[in-house]
Amino acid sequence: MKLVELRTYFDRFQANAHLALLENSGIEAILENEDETVITGTHVKIKVLEEELDRAKAIIEAVVEEDE
Repeated sequence: MKLVELRTYFDRFQANAHLALLENSGIEAILENEDETVITGTHVKIKVLEEELDRAKAIIEAVVEEDE
């Protein structure tokens, strides 16, 4: 099982909210670089299993469209 990047965030709180949304939808996801954002300003990435990428994109894109 290969992890692939779903999205990069500048705001770790938004990344955590989207992570929770994915997990509540049954998609396993992880945050990468979360601890470094406070210290170095590194971007937070959400990664999902490659086979769940399309479904995860659809879920996040629906939420982002609602926010715009």
